[in-house]
Amino acid sequence: MAIERFPTEGGGMRYVFEPGRQFERPAWPAGAAQTECANWIESAANDYSQYLDEVDIVIQDQRLSSFGKEERLVVKHGGILESVSKLRGAIDHYSAGWDKIERDLYQVPELTNDAGQAAIDIEVRQWWRGMSSTERTQYLQALSQPDNNLGRIRLALLRSPIAVLDHELTVVREAWNAEKRALQPAIAESIDTARQTIATAEVAAAHLGGMAMVSTQWDSDRIASHLLGSTNEFARRGYRVFGIGDEGMARAKRIAEGRRYIKAAA
Repeated sequence: MAIERFPTEGGGMRYVFEPGRQFERPAWPAGAAQTECANWIESAANDYSQYLDEVDIVIQDQRLSSFGKEERLVVKHGGILESVSKLRGAIDHYSAGWDKIERDLYQVPELTNDAGQAAIDIEVRQWWRGMSSTERTQYLQALSQPDNNLGRIRLALLRSPIAVLDHELTVVREAWNAEKRALQPAIAESIDTARQTIATAEVAAAHLGGMAMVSTQWDSDRIASHLLGSTNEFARRGYRVFGIGDEGMARAKRIAEGRRYIKAAA
């Protein structure tokens, strides 16, 4: 049965594979329908549809023994699990790239060997610590507004080797970030779109991961063991799409290493 796609009222998409196997993807943000993430989702959905058809062919093949069917099904199961894991691994890699772009946008410049600037930082922090908590609270209202001439104060507080109070630092950091966004609105908008795109892709990937687990009936340990042997880096890294955590993969590695040790010692 070929996959069917039905647009939803909110601008998303319903993917129907066969009775009882379907999911809805939220709408992509404006301009994201042709991005890498969108293409990856469509490719993985096609892979799952093809997998279901191929599994059905194997099951219905009267020429194969039970053992022969199981042997072929193992290959099919492993293939779709790798495909979905590769999807999640690619999404995570894409997200990490945008993490760096965002960090660069909001990065607080490090203090160089400029003695004059270092002295200003120290004076600002001494002045800040000298105020009462009530005075600082009042001053935070001004610091929270990015469109003023208090950027140098924000910079000195953010560069402090001795952290200010968490709630104060949060206000200062948010104002700093807002100022950087205002200076580079195109980059800020691209980051926001990317974050929405990633969130939408993660929803679709999670649905595909759940359906793949149900279809293969493999448990987490078996999936983790299989992904360890994948030749695709993204497939090895996308295990979280199946609800497998770092400890689950670490356990699978220990088991695999134990088996290799026993085999070598035999």
